[in-house]
Amino acid sequence: MSLRNVAVRLFSVLSLMALGLVAVPGAAQAAEERYPAPADGAWEVDGRGWGHGIGMSQWGAQGAALKGLTAGQILGFYYPGTTSGTVGNGTVEVALSALALVPTSTVTLWAPAGQSGFTVSVVGGGTRSVSGGRLTVTRSGDKYAFERRTSRTGDVVERFSMTGTQVRVVTGDGVVVARSSSATTGTWYRGSIRLAPSSAATAFDVVNDVKLEDYLRGVVPREVPPSWHMQALRAQAVAARSYVLAEGRKSTYFETCDTVQCQVYGGRATVDAAGNVTAPKEHSRTEEAVSSTAGIVRMAGSSPAFTQFSSTNGGHSRATSNLARHPYLVAQPDPYTGTAPGDSRTRWTSSLPVSTVAKQCPDGGKLNAMVVVERDGNGELGGRITRLRLECTTKDIELTSTSAIAFGMYSHWWKPRPEPVTTPVERISGSDRYEVSAATSRAHFEPEVRVAYIANGLTSVDALSGAPVAGMNDAPVLLTQAGALPTSVATELARLKPERIVILGGTGAVSGAVQRQLSTYTSGPVERLSGSDRYAVSAAVSRASFDSGVDVAYVANGLTSVDALSAAPVAGKNNAPVLLTQTGALPSTVAAELDRLNPKKIVILGGTGAVSSAVQNQLGRYTTSVERWSGADRYAVSATVSRATFGAGAPVVYIANGLTSVDALSGAPVAGMQGAPVLLTQAGALPTSVVTELRRLDPGKVVILGGGGAVSAAVQDQLSRL
Repeated sequence: MSLRNVAVRLFSVLSLMALGLVAVPGAAQAAEERYPAPADGAWEVDGRGWGHGIGMSQWGAQGAALKGLTAGQILGFYYPGTTSGTVGNGTVEVALSALALVPTSTVTLWAPAGQSGFTVSVVGGGTRSVSGGRLTVTRSGDKYAFERRTSRTGDVVERFSMTGTQVRVVTGDGVVVARSSSATTGTWYRGSIRLAPSSAATAFDVVNDVKLEDYLRGVVPREVPPSWHMQALRAQAVAARSYVLAEGRKSTYFETCDTVQCQVYGGRATVDAAGNVTAPKEHSRTEEAVSSTAGIVRMAGSSPAFTQFSSTNGGHSRATSNLARHPYLVAQPDPYTGTAPGDSRTRWTSSLPVSTVAKQCPDGGKLNAMVVVERDGNGELGGRITRLRLECTTKDIELTSTSAIAFGMYSHWWKPRPEPVTTPVERISGSDRYEVSAATSRAHFEPEVRVAYIANGLTSVDALSGAPVAGMNDAPVLLTQAGALPTSVATELARLKPERIVILGGTGAVSGAVQRQLSTYTSGPVERLSGSDRYAVSAAVSRASFDSGVDVAYVANGLTSVDALSAAPVAGKNNAPVLLTQTGALPSTVAAELDRLNPKKIVILGGTGAVSSAVQNQLGRYTTSVERWSGADRYAVSATVSRATFGAGAPVVYIANGLTSVDALSGAPVAGMQGAPVLLTQAGALPTSVVTELRRLDPGKVVILGGGGAVSAAVQDQLSRL
């Protein structure tokens, strides 16, 4: 979910950095970081947070709400030392800066649907009733001139003027505001519209005077998505209410503005020339959040607290530059930011062009190097940059302004990556899937293995439950056709000389003829783990391999088997079974096996489209803990599984095609033996979620499973440069 895509403009870097133009006192002293201008013209940058990072993290509030915190608990965490208080429903004076009406030389007003006319009055003076239509206003000194038209393109039917410093326009239900007389749409604001003088004799400011609670109805859905948890919406409502009361007047004639320089306010709705709503700007869920917290604010002593907030603090809040005045705006670790699904700004990457940085060099000088002189020491990457020196050909310059240090990125908390080191990339391939399984086995197993597992290479689902068991037993998984053993696999079995062979699946998957052929490659038995369907096979494999009381059991969709693939090495590493289910119902064979296993925890692989909430509720009968590892797609799921299990510095990572996942079946047991993840990719491009996870893992080497048709040479090259 992108906040910009849902029309939410959170406190942005460029507009809010002005709140912290100087370095925080007591910033951490560390060795300077020197980054010469790279030959390719840009630094690859890792960053944290979006916005100034002071006070409440909006994404953190969502994460905290999803963890069960109430709005009061959220606000108490982000504004420590403040208390809950109440205020009356006074009037807020909002300058309409977003419409470029502060200042302006003209504005056009009309009535919303259902209202037939206006009342125009001089503030502190006379009043005039005006019939319906459109009022276009200009100013000259203390005189506001009005022209009334009955339609957008009609002639002027009435002219009048009002003499006074300020003029107010009202209807019975708010006023529609547009920038010009030719506008086809306008913004409907609750309350009244006031025109106040600006610097020039012909300029004036357009101000919306609106009750506090009505003002918040237009703020909260602009600041956070209305779909968020209700406790997060309530926290936002209280923070926004407190903030506007504490921020101080912006001008003689208004208190606040409607942009990210204050807090975003969108009014009530967009309407057409007839005053009919074309796009509401309020939302029922945020209105509930506002009404259920009506009058509630955070107090610092006897006054509303200055409750600053930003999109995300990157996992560690930043202290205000005036702690003596606002002691509750502290720097502290944030365990909630970065935990909510959809948060793509707590941790981010960007490309920072040398040319962008070089613009700061005096007299058009060229940039030689960028030097981080000081960070605040809070959080990852050494914390936010507080002092930055640019070494230019003309002369050096030091930057301390947070907006300058951000260079247009999401925040001033970032760090260039070291020059890329080529990662060794190997490939295990063959002319077909059977040769790939044989090649994988040949690369990792010596002769006389205790057991070898055999699965159908076309209906690979039976092998999914067997892969972690094979990993536990240091055994290969080899693939076969249903009715004939491929030559490449037969050759590998002759080399392996396994003590026994286990077939995964019934005779429809691996025929009796193949079973008899397999007996010639072992001195021991050829066993079969089978069932009436893929679900029963997974239960049979589990029953044959695991005792009751396992620490964890993994559950995946039996039709979209790819989610289970990434979990196979994890299950092998943790000595845990992988069981398969239908999307909407737990098969009875699997239910019976879970009842026998009595797992301490169950982990669901994939989203609710793969394993429904109903099945998740069913699984809760067999354990006290049910988790879900999910993602936007199969690639993101594989990254989620890896992130939940493996730390940075992995010795090896396996990469397989996420659509033709059969190549990874033979690699999954090997990955489990080596404590290594399996990540999925598209044939021609690495998904962003997988790139991010690979960078976190920072593996010693990468092994591709499959040929160039499964994972292209372009992806191999991309892997080597991560």
